[in-house]
Amino acid sequence: MGNVIVHNCGTKRLKLKGYPVLQVLDTEREPMETEVVEGTRRISMGPEDPGPSLLVLEPGMSARSTLAWRYWAVDPHTGSGLGAYLRVAPDGETRPQTVEVADGGLDVGEGVLGTTAWQYDISEAPPERS
Repeated sequence: MGNVIVHNCGTKRLKLKGYPVLQVLDTEREPMETEVVEGTRRISMGPEDPGPSLLVLEPGMSARSTLAWRYWAVDPHTGSGLGAYLRVAPDGETRPQTVEVADGGLDVGEGVLGTTAWQYDISEAPPERS
């Protein structure tokens, strides 16, 4: 499991409802055939999905979505099957950003990646602004 975290680094309120929009990318930043689904019911032993609700993030606040998947074979020689990057947007209206996946990537291959709905996150401090 892992998390996608959005920080409100702006000066205005940010409203979120629902699920992040994700696409898994390989080590060459090319799209993979991974199926991304809203909710975690299709992932055995996945975390409980609280379901969508309206979140209002004041400046400095954060929200997170938990990602869940089951191991899929990754070729140790080529890295095939490894999701090294995510194209992520907080909703279907915001331009996505590409981020590198921490801790060695997602070994999800062409499997299924489940997401929980956005929920308030109090475990992460917002990044420093430069």
